[in-house]
Amino acid sequence: MQKVNSTAGCSRRNLVKAFAALTAAVIIFGCGGAGGGTTSPWFWTQNPSPVSLSAGSAAPVVLSPNLATITDVTLVNSTPPTGISLAKTATNTLTVTVASGVAPGTYPIPIELSAVPSTLGLANMNGTLNVLVTGGPVVVSDNAFANTDWSNSTKVDQMGTITAQQAANGTNAPRREYDFAVTALMSQPHGAIVDEFLSKTYNPAVDGPIVKVDASMEIVSQAAMVVSKMGFGIKQGGKVYLAIPKKSPTPVETTETWSSLVASDFEEYDLATFSTITGSHPNFTSTGGVMTAVVWADCVEPSAMGLDLKLAVDNFSVTITR
Repeated sequence: MQKVNSTAGCSRRNLVKAFAALTAAVIIFGCGGAGGGTTSPWFWTQNPSPVSLSAGSAAPVVLSPNLATITDVTLVNSTPPTGISLAKTATNTLTVTVASGVAPGTYPIPIELSAVPSTLGLANMNGTLNVLVTGGPVVVSDNAFANTDWSNSTKVDQMGTITAQQAANGTNAPRREYDFAVTALMSQPHGAIVDEFLSKTYNPAVDGPIVKVDASMEIVSQAAMVVSKMGFGIKQGGKVYLAIPKKSPTPVETTETWSSLVASDFEEYDLATFSTITGSHPNFTSTGGVMTAVVWADCVEPSAMGLDLKLAVDNFSVTITR
């Protein structure tokens, strides 16, 4: 292949850029000679997303040159970390393979490519392919609702209590029931509970950054006249973040779902004031703290006669994609 110095190669910037277009990875290239010669002072990014795959799988990285005269590429050199390999598998296609057991994380792979035909006079392309290794999904679920697996905090605005316990009721007994017993002193009684599931935690720094969260649970209300809401959320760093939107239970057991939630789909909740804090979200990145899942329930008696009812949750499940 014809070699040119970095100054001459970079004068053909448009040709090189067209050559390096990608569909599923970040590759930052510069001009250089064989063996990883001196790179030019200019770089570019063709796609902001790294190639993403789980351990024990492979994924193609397709190079899509815009010039018909570029008919092929050759992988001249690559130095991937242990457990990750990179090979040319088809014209203009590289395949990344990640072995089982490779820990989740982002792995930069230095690579060098050459173009065919060499009559274009292009220098070899030196760059970095970022490979994001994801873990398998993590499921946090409960349908037994042992009292020792849960811990709750409550708030009532007047006089009364909210209790939570396992109960042999419902179509898929047992379930988790919340008993609201609040006396109306001056106005409409209001109460809320945050119920934390203790048996499973998730640590983004160890288990991997979170890509998305999906959740489902059956909810039911004893009375239709009371204004009630239920939902699920995340507790992190001593703060509770509730998923958007909150759901309205009815006297019929209903399965409610939340799909493909990211951090901005959760808002901080202040139990002391029954309010959410707009703009405050959990941290799903590798710098985020340990998380637990929570169930939330809130009731207001519009008639100001007193609050006496049950809400319940069953088949609680949260799936974390990382």
